[in-house]
Amino acid sequence: MAPSFNCKNCGHSLIRPDIQLQQTPFNEILQSNSSVPSSSIDHISSTVSVIQGFERELDTEIHHIQGVLAELLAKRTALHSQAERLTALHHPIRRMPSELLAEIFLQCIDTPWIHDIGSGDYPVTETVDNFGQDLQWAPGRFVKLGKMPLVLSSVCALWRRVAIATSELWASISLVIEPTHEATDLLLMGLWLERAREMPLFICLTNLDLGNHFDIISDLTSILNLFVSRSEQWRAVDLLLPFDTMQHLSSIRNRLSKLEWLSIGSSDDLDEPMVMSMFEVAPQLVSFQLAENLWPVNVVIPWAQLRHCDLGCTGSPQEYLGVLHLMPALETCRMHIAFGHDTFNLNSAPLQLRHLRSLTVNDKSVEPKFLSFLTAPALRHFSMKTLSFTPEAVSYTLAPWIKSHNQIQRLTLGSDLAMGRQDSRQFMLSLLEGVPDLQQLHVLGEAASDILNAPLTAFNVLSRLQVIIVDYELNHYRGDMHMGSLDISKFLDDLSSRIGMGLRRVEIRCNAYEGQSRSQLKEGLQPELPVRLAELRSAGLDITLTYLGLDFFDEAAWA
Repeated sequence: MAPSFNCKNCGHSLIRPDIQLQQTPFNEILQSNSSVPSSSIDHISSTVSVIQGFERELDTEIHHIQGVLAELLAKRTALHSQAERLTALHHPIRRMPSELLAEIFLQCIDTPWIHDIGSGDYPVTETVDNFGQDLQWAPGRFVKLGKMPLVLSSVCALWRRVAIATSELWASISLVIEPTHEATDLLLMGLWLERAREMPLFICLTNLDLGNHFDIISDLTSILNLFVSRSEQWRAVDLLLPFDTMQHLSSIRNRLSKLEWLSIGSSDDLDEPMVMSMFEVAPQLVSFQLAENLWPVNVVIPWAQLRHCDLGCTGSPQEYLGVLHLMPALETCRMHIAFGHDTFNLNSAPLQLRHLRSLTVNDKSVEPKFLSFLTAPALRHFSMKTLSFTPEAVSYTLAPWIKSHNQIQRLTLGSDLAMGRQDSRQFMLSLLEGVPDLQQLHVLGEAASDILNAPLTAFNVLSRLQVIIVDYELNHYRGDMHMGSLDISKFLDDLSSRIGMGLRRVEIRCNAYEGQSRSQLKEGLQPELPVRLAELRSAGLDITLTYLGLDFFDEAAWA
């Protein structure tokens, strides 16, 4: 049906049929460059005047119709919005039981500062270009305040009722304490703890204001006392405060019946040895992290009952070995050794940790002598990152030690520097010969070149290998991109020989210097590399080249 342009009430035409284009005798002249006779000038002027009058009339009509249209569109929008709101009354979420809604709320709460030291997800980066990178701040640690419970309780009356009634929602508290916000913090934390009721508490308290310590202690007393009053509910606690301030937590002693996870760090350097003993009695404590600026001697805790421990980066090999003697139940251990190698006592008492299953060592030396004094018959995961694997360290310490722990299933080897010898592969492969049941191999930094440039030999040694993670360096030298020390073509060729023989996943981590873009890195890659990877995937191998955690060739991921 043809559209109607008449008023539906009176039938009046809305398109002004009385206004038509003017008929003029000048059509032939308009189609040429001929001049207009002088006798026609007045005629042309009068015709233009009539046309302009019609334009003004149409402008008035158009303005009127546009106003009507705008009003109709606004009314339609309002009606549509009202219909959507009414339709939403039938949405399933309105019929969702409060218990299920509360569970969804709990999934929105994130505590990134709490890490299970005993899990494979513990956030220690595996890059070894800089040892400091293994000691990054925990993500989310310095968020002023985790406000998700407040956000959820502000959506509507129903959500507010459910949020306030869900005690667990308020039991996780992460707060950066600032003296200038003391009054607000005190009010909010009082609200948080009141709504948490009797739930076990997960608390992260941080203060980085390194001004006058006496002023800080005075400013923090009220907020700390508030948390101390709930110490019997502490389940997991991360404290990074001035050391003097933490001494004011002494009243929590013998009131930590639920504490299972503890991380302690000092936001200032200690001028003299000091000891915190308020955590000495914590019958449920099983995981401990020694954080910034604290030594093992600064903290008294129930070492004997710990199952998971991160000893931090402030101890020497001798000190760490002494602390390990105190933890017979230890299952997971991490340590970073930056000094004290030359004072290690070679007459130290040997130590056996019968339950130790995972050991991570970042050693800034070239010879981890202390390993010779440690045995762990249940060890399954071992990570060793060092400045450099030397022939002496491999031959006399690492290879014999790994061979004596031949039940290892996941092995990580990383170094800043290559061995720098023609026979380096022979020494590094000797590390693998001692672990025939190895299932996962992570080869990082320059250790990749020492081992994987002869990968077929490594594969023959490791017949049960299922997962390989390897660093692939693209170096920038004199303005030209060139391949790193790993021969990736040979590596991919040898991977082909293991398809169908147990190897399931390979991740090649592309590393670059700071400031290099993905497009710059792509220039240094072999053009056929994407095709080679696709062929291996088609053959059944889960293989990716990653950069910054993303598939390098997945354009959608980088969009």
